[in-house]
Amino acid sequence: MMKTILAALAGLLGTGLLAYLCATGHRDLIQHDLSGRAKSILASSTVSDLNVSADGRELTLHGVVPSQQAKLDAGETVGKLYGVHNVINLLEVRKPVVPLVPVPPVATVTPVPEVTPDVRQSKVVPPKPPHPPVKVKPVTPAVPARREALASLPRSKETTISPSRCQDALAATLGRRQIYFESNKAIIRPVSYPVLDRLAEAARNCPARSIEISGHTDRRGTLRANMALSKSRAQAVMNYLIKKGVPAERLIAVSYGPAKPVIPNATAAEMQRNRRVEFTIKGEERDSEKKVHREKRKGLM
Repeated sequence: MMKTILAALAGLLGTGLLAYLCATGHRDLIQHDLSGRAKSILASSTVSDLNVSADGRELTLHGVVPSQQAKLDAGETVGKLYGVHNVINLLEVRKPVVPLVPVPPVATVTPVPEVTPDVRQSKVVPPKPPHPPVKVKPVTPAVPARREALASLPRSKETTISPSRCQDALAATLGRRQIYFESNKAIIRPVSYPVLDRLAEAARNCPARSIEISGHTDRRGTLRANMALSKSRAQAVMNYLIKKGVPAERLIAVSYGPAKPVIPNATAAEMQRNRRVEFTIKGEERDSEKKVHREKRKGLM
């Protein structure tokens, strides 16, 4: 019985000794593997003079980093490695030293010795006496009278363009085209932008005339709604011309609603024709009224 107990104790002792020897051998391999992986993962970081020592599964970091955040990042990166249980972060925070740029030496200028020119004795010629100044009678330029001066100036093109020519230019530009809007809205459709651009150019060529932009609708709907819609559409066209360079003080938006149809509102096509925006030079109407007044005074009417 005693022999059996002694044999069992000897077996246990041998097994423990064998396990200790195996653990001791693997410990060195584990430490070497952990330190090697830590150095490899920190090789591309900002850590300089890196040294990693391992004690079992605990790693100690030595080296220099440029900031506290770089130190924390390095410790956190190593701590995520498989097999690492603890990290002792002994990295030193040290700001990088900026090398001084050498200042180029200031170039020295060698003074040139002053050379005394060889002045030869020359014959001194006495100066001639100055001529007495000639008195010149100032000539007063002829200043024309104010009226003559203003009459000699070329007349501006703005005052030479007749209202009828401006009206013809707008009519020729618009032709039989129409300004299209969204249904029951005062939003201009992009298809009408080119026509409005040419109308703006024609309006800028008649700078001394005011232009009436009148909005018209068909007979459908209430009078109040049609008047408001035609006013909004005329105002939208006016705003577009102002953006294209036509002065705002020369434009006026007027609403006529269904009051002035060009053709009867019997069909859908006719109502489409009546939904329109027209342009009228106001100076032409004033000139016509003056002509009628003159003819009445002469007894011709």
